[in-house]
Amino acid sequence: MIARLTTILVVCLALAAPANAITPAPSNAASPLDYMRTILEQARTIVAGNQTHDQKVAALSVLFSKFLDTDAMGREALGQHGSSFTPAQQKEFLPLFRELIQRAYVQDLLLFQNPDFVYAG
Repeated sequence: MIARLTTILVVCLALAAPANAITPAPSNAASPLDYMRTILEQARTIVAGNQTHDQKVAALSVLFSKFLDTDAMGREALGQHGSSFTPAQQKEFLPLFRELIQRAYVQDLLLFQNPDFVYAG
C-alpha cells in the first residue's frame, strides 16, 4: 500500500511539472530512467536517515531544486496572467510557488518511513 502511494506521489510530481520544468539529465546519465532512479534513491536515503524532520525537508528541497525548475513551473502556472503582474509581484510569486511545491510534495514524501520506488522500463 505504501509503495503504491509512493509511486502515485512520484508520478503526480512528474506530471505536475510542465515538460520544460524538469531539469535535463546530466550528460553522464545513461538514460532519463537512470537519472530519475538516482534522484529518487537519494530521496530515499534522506527520508530513511537519522536527521530531524526539518533537516530532511531542507535536504529534499535542495535535491528536488536540482531536479525541478520551480521557477519555470511558476511562470507556466501564471500563464498569460503573469504579464499583468508587476516585477515586484513576479519576484514575490516565484519563491512562494517554490514553497508551495515543497510543502505539497517534499513533506508528503516524509510521510513514508522507507519509500519503495518501482521503476518501469
